[in-house]
Amino acid sequence: MEWTARLAVGIDDIDAQHRELFRRVNGLVTAMGERRGREELAEVVAFLRAYVDVHFEAEARLMARTRYPGRAFHAAEHAHFRAQVEEVASRIAADGAESHHAVKLAGLLCEWLRQHVLLTDRQLADHVRAEDLLDDRWRGGGEG
Repeated sequence: MEWTARLAVGIDDIDAQHRELFRRVNGLVTAMGERRGREELAEVVAFLRAYVDVHFEAEARLMARTRYPGRAFHAAEHAHFRAQVEEVASRIAADGAESHHAVKLAGLLCEWLRQHVLLTDRQLADHVRAEDLLDDRWRGGGEG
């Protein structure tokens, strides 16, 4: 999957985190094509576990700060994705880094990028922009 301007939500910190997720997904897909997806799995799973903590917390703070009305649905999507990542991680821990786990994880990530980034995150960004709630802390790589 390729990052394009169409995928940007217009909030610098969130867009940077999304670009990194795209980079990692593409790295996994490339590794799978080169028949080294199993070796890449542990690194991607470790990244995802950290990513969901950092990225979802950043979005949760933004939703709370801006009183986003779709916060419960958005948070539920985050919780579901976190559970899916943990399920794959548990299967890898139990079975080892099998190629079918790489395929499952790559599919999960691609679907997440298409559905959550393109739809749910865009709705949050649209709310923030429509209400003119974006301050300098969320523009230009601030701490957030």
